[in-house]
Amino acid sequence: MKPTPLLIALGLFIILAGFVYYTSKTPSDVDDESQPILQIETNEIQSITILRPGYDSITIRQNEESGWVFGNPHNAIRTDTAAANMIATNLTELSADRIVEENVDEWDLFGLQESGTLRLDATVGEGRSYAVVFGDDTPTGSGVFVRLEGDPRLFTVPGHVKNGFGKEVFDLRDKQLLQVAGDTVSSVVLSGSKKSIEFGKTSAGDWQIVKPQILRADNYVINDLVRTVSNVEMTAVLEDATGSNRRYSFKRPMASVEIIDEKGPHTLTVVQERGGDEKYYAKSSDTVGTFEVSSAVTSSLEKTLDDFRNKKLFDFGFKNIANLDVRDDGTNLQIQKQGDTWRLISQNNRELTSVKVQALIDKLRNLTATAYPSDRAADFVRYDLTKPVVEVKVTTEEGTVDEVIANFSRKDKAYAARKGQSSIYEVEVATLKQIQTAISDVLTPTEESPPSDEVAE
Repeated sequence: MKPTPLLIALGLFIILAGFVYYTSKTPSDVDDESQPILQIETNEIQSITILRPGYDSITIRQNEESGWVFGNPHNAIRTDTAAANMIATNLTELSADRIVEENVDEWDLFGLQESGTLRLDATVGEGRSYAVVFGDDTPTGSGVFVRLEGDPRLFTVPGHVKNGFGKEVFDLRDKQLLQVAGDTVSSVVLSGSKKSIEFGKTSAGDWQIVKPQILRADNYVINDLVRTVSNVEMTAVLEDATGSNRRYSFKRPMASVEIIDEKGPHTLTVVQERGGDEKYYAKSSDTVGTFEVSSAVTSSLEKTLDDFRNKKLFDFGFKNIANLDVRDDGTNLQIQKQGDTWRLISQNNRELTSVKVQALIDKLRNLTATAYPSDRAADFVRYDLTKPVVEVKVTTEEGTVDEVIANFSRKDKAYAARKGQSSIYEVEVATLKQIQTAISDVLTPTEESPPSDEVAE
């Protein structure tokens, strides 16, 4: 059935009437220039209350000792200082796109009656208080109507400004589960279903594995564990805060980490959702409740003892070397740095090619374990280390000493150990052979060796 001319005319009349009504209630702009709505400074604000229809009110207030804190009933929750500062800053910088009307009597036409769609109450020094009310969106949808309580003017601001104030408790709470003073951490214990590893700081400030026994540790990997666990953030707060329901149970956690700093112990316990889903939940000694966390934390928690061990056989790193004492089967070398020159003390103080000595040092520095077959000195016989083929002693200019022995096994494998320690390291056969080649190269004189300054280049 085709629309009759009468129906078409009626439709056009309704549209026209709506337009006339809107324009009568939305006068043309009085002022198109942006101008501040409030005249206060951020440091003056004592508290801010956010009110939205259908939501509990939220109050944050300034505390001289701890910065921003929640007011009742959320005062047991830590506040995210950065998020609270952003709210305060955005409020003091709130500016109108335009002043739509200088004197408005009927605020309900713009959704601005009472608390509108969003209201911010701010208290400042000397007993002053302000209330900013947000109303309906403007007809174009790009802005929102705003009023300042006690001011008859009607303002508009961009829509995203209102969205920035529409926060919930979760948005404003500190999501970090542990409050660790990273620079003062002295001990870490990582526990899981089949592991319990304890790390402690040495007098030099380096990490070592304390349990299940004293072992050399990888500082980077342990620091990464501390950093990862210390920075774990909640992604959601679970309604059931008792710590157990059909989705998860903390009776057998996948991992628990205790970090001890100057303030004492901080513990994070993580479980995986039942059924194998990739969801993880955590409880913290520093934050009351049960929380969902990102699966990213598991990469550190799932590491084994071997992952935390120092894989480098030598500790000298990039320190300046003073002496090298090397034995390769029947070949002995005593190499010493004299000024800018390397000399072979064991052969009449003969000058060596610096490039070749440096190549040997680089090979030693890169000697890395591929496995840890034993941590018992009694197994040196089993791994052919009682009569090593290669022995190296590296002395740095600082006086630190590395002594490493190595040998090839009858099973086409190579093993090494640090003198005075019981751990046995499996190393690449090819790498050990490269070290032997580098030793041989050092002993081979270079024909018409260039002057030392050209070698340095």
